[in-house]
Amino acid sequence: MKNKIVLLVTGWMLLILSLCLNSNIREYDMVTDYRVFTFTLSHDSIAVLKTTKFTIDQQNGLIYNVDSLPFGTVLDTVLCTTTFGAGTSYVEIIPEVSGDTIYATKTDSVDFSQAVKIISHAYDGITTKAYMAQVNIHQINPDSMVWKLYADNVISQTLTDLKVIVAENNGVKQYLMYVSNTSGYQLYSSPVSNELQWEQLSLSGLPASLLNLQQLIILDNYFFIPATDGNLYCSRNGQEWNLLDTSVRVRALLGAINPADDKTQAKSVAALIEEGGQIIYATLGMDLEWKTGEAINNGFPVSGFSAYGEDNYSYNPEIITG
Repeated sequence: MKNKIVLLVTGWMLLILSLCLNSNIREYDMVTDYRVFTFTLSHDSIAVLKTTKFTIDQQNGLIYNVDSLPFGTVLDTVLCTTTFGAGTSYVEIIPEVSGDTIYATKTDSVDFSQAVKIISHAYDGITTKAYMAQVNIHQINPDSMVWKLYADNVISQTLTDLKVIVAENNGVKQYLMYVSNTSGYQLYSSPVSNELQWEQLSLSGLPASLLNLQQLIILDNYFFIPATDGNLYCSRNGQEWNLLDTSVRVRALLGAINPADDKTQAKSVAALIEEGGQIIYATLGMDLEWKTGEAINNGFPVSGFSAYGEDNYSYNPEIITG
């Protein structure tokens, strides 16, 4: 009986000890999500940032704006607001422009003029997630045209005038470049596929001077160049030229009339000619015959103008500005 009592007391003591030990054992779930959840930039004087949306590419570790900010936007000091997963211990922000390390809070003043590296550290002290944050800004002013030098000294000579056109030779498109210098006119060609491969071609039938190269026109495989003395020259291949009817004094070529679907109107060259002391409209057909019209209005440009032909569904208007 005595042994039973001892065993019973011992059993109760072990049970109480076990319960006490178990009461101090708790299981903690380690939160493992340490990703960037949200990312925004703000600045009092950069209103566009209020509506700028950033994409967070978790797979590739990229943060960027799809719609670029306006040209000239300066982001050397902006507020960066981020939120991270609950498993984030701390975050490093490293601007590429300086290389300095910033230990992030929820809102930090950061230089985003270049890319910024963001590194999220998990609570385990080992695992990290790196992002590259890049703010896209338009690099070209949309209200201007930017030019840069493509090649220097394509033709090693001093030129006084130059005109480049695209022509088709045996089904192959090529550039034809007419140039003038102190020795007269010369012609060079280049394949459209290689603008730097120029070769000189023979050129005959043109005068030594007075041509208005800027008004050179191609229509239906005919080439036309007017001269300041009123003459007009024509060619079928761009190399061999002939002087047309000298009884017509041409003051300017306005452009090519090339009807799209209007079968009632023939292809022709629009021009200004001098007749009876007046300057009148005229057209030169593909039969090389002239048709005259009315006198031009006061103020209509005879020189120093630009002509532009616009393709349309049923007609091709010619726009003259000067």
